[in-house]
Amino acid sequence: MSPSDPLTVLQDSLRGAPIIWKGEYPYFIHPISDGIPRMEADVLRATCDLSVEMVEWSEIDL
Repeated sequence: MSPSDPLTVLQDSLRGAPIIWKGEYPYFIHPISDGIPRMEADVLRATCDLSVEMVEWSEIDL
């Protein structure tokens, strides 16, 4: 996989996410789940690309 592969970009960003403890469970801080820190453009692009690939567009009633 190349670094520009959307899944690789997203996985790499998650690997670098800080983890804190919220009571009894670990919680990761990431722009996709929390809105902070500011999302990098390549992570946003990867998230959009992966979402578009997963949606069954023919099943959506617009």
